[in-house]
Amino acid sequence: MSRAARAAAGRAPRAGALLRCALALAALALAGAPAAAAPACAPDRIDARVRVGYVFDGDTFEIEGGRRVRLIGVNTPELGRDGRPPEPLALAARERLIALVARSGRTVGLRYGREREDRYGRLLAHAFLPDGTDVAAALIREGLGFAIAVPPNLWGLECRLAAERAARARGLGVWRHRGFFGPLASARLRPDGGVRGFRIVEGRVVRIGRSRRSIWLNLEGRTALRIARADLPLFRRAGVDPERLAGRRVRARGWIFPRHGELQMRVRHPSALAVLP
Repeated sequence: MSRAARAAAGRAPRAGALLRCALALAALALAGAPAAAAPACAPDRIDARVRVGYVFDGDTFEIEGGRRVRLIGVNTPELGRDGRPPEPLALAARERLIALVARSGRTVGLRYGREREDRYGRLLAHAFLPDGTDVAAALIREGLGFAIAVPPNLWGLECRLAAERAARARGLGVWRHRGFFGPLASARLRPDGGVRGFRIVEGRVVRIGRSRRSIWLNLEGRTALRIARADLPLFRRAGVDPERLAGRRVRARGWIFPRHGELQMRVRHPSALAVLP
């Protein structure tokens, strides 16, 4: 597909998509708490004002000049690729991002992260509409994505976690798809079972492994959580010592994938690891 064709596809949602967005917003307005109850998520600075071109999915878009921007602090469901179907609400998240940036004439303010690029060369930034709306927090608050924390880009994390708590309490969006996103019981997961991508996993820590660079929390079944030693100070400052979790039940979130005959997930921040009663 040419860049012009992609841009047209990303800029012009179909009438049906617009209708679905309108109906979803109306339902949220009727069922939700007053807007004043939501965190403000106001930017402390704007580093650049850019015009949005093509919207790839719910958390990634292209700006004029061809650079791609990956929104900090949110992970939306993945569109289908390599013959795999889209995850639940992937199309809705993309349509909502298109609608949000359309509100501002497709111009947004970017606040770059401490780490400005990811390994794919994408810019890492928060995006704000002219009225101060935090785009990532808006998607999370409507249940169209999960709050994530990837050090060192942690600015605004509490705001996004509060937005997620509100969506979860109301059972919005991804929180209605527990069978897909989780929490999934680690004891029931198999490396060849097709579970891939962002998930929430829950299980008992049956063994703690240690390597030169990582601490491994081996859960019931064949699932292992990896915490890099470089990230350990974040956990300990939050009052969580991963090396003392043997026998405890935990709930973790992150990207899960099969490797060496097991499922592995890297846990980057204490907000992604809950110690359960």
